[in-house]
Amino acid sequence: MGLEPAEVALIGAAILLFWSRQSPEEIFEKVEWPALFFFGGLFVIVGALVETGVISSIASVMVENVSSTGEAMFIVVWFAAIASAIVDNIPLTAAMIPLIHDLGATMDVYPLWWSLALGACLGGNGTAIGASANVVVIGIAER
Repeated sequence: MGLEPAEVALIGAAILLFWSRQSPEEIFEKVEWPALFFFGGLFVIVGALVETGVISSIASVMVENVSSTGEAMFIVVWFAAIASAIVDNIPLTAAMIPLIHDLGATMDVYPLWWSLALGACLGGNGTAIGASANVVVIGIAER
């Protein structure tokens, strides 16, 4: 159909809003606005890191200093685990994707994807802001 994913989501939301026969104010009141703005801001920061070349610079340093896929796996899993306990794991993973992609030019990238997934998922459970579900639950609990 030639529609962007965001357009499909907005059309679906509009249809559901119309179908539910509830007032928009009533529905918007239940939306977790702080969580949405939190994630939006994090994705903007990740985009800035990618566009400014910070991620590529980190990948270059790793490629120069890591001699094997095993070493890279160790670094990726621990970095992702520690960092995703501090920053939400979804934007962290989004920021790490270009890094892993760049590392794939010099080593087997398949194990690095698994290392990223494992580290980000486990680390995301380390703190209240480490995972999206944690942030949403905190917002709901504050009500």
